[in-house]
Amino acid sequence: MPYSGGKPNEFCWTRLMTQDVNEAKRFYNKLFGWELHKSNLGELALYMFKNGDKEIGGLIETPIGFEDTYSPHWLSYIAVEDINLTIEKAVALGAKVFLPVKEIGTNGYISVLVDPTGARIGIWQASNAIY
Repeated sequence: MPYSGGKPNEFCWTRLMTQDVNEAKRFYNKLFGWELHKSNLGELALYMFKNGDKEIGGLIETPIGFEDTYSPHWLSYIAVEDINLTIEKAVALGAKVFLPVKEIGTNGYISVLVDPTGARIGIWQASNAIY
């Protein structure tokens, strides 16, 4: 996830989840020249897409047992000042919580919502964000 947090209410990060990490790494390296560097996301291996020196997104493997739940997809995240308040407002507007708030190390918090049209969107609150 983005360590700086991005500006409130703007897209700040994107993440690819797929069952074939090696093919995705090969494809995006050949297509865009992105390099990948391994990191960790708790129990999941995380690869960071880098364009030059800048981290621009993440790549994780679909967790074992969830292959039928998660088809390969990109998910974008929007930076928020208060993740709990944002979730509360989104639910009041008709969204559903797909992934409850989860702490990502000491970097911040994520959640995934399903909007009233059925589209998923991630929200991110950085621990060190200064607004």
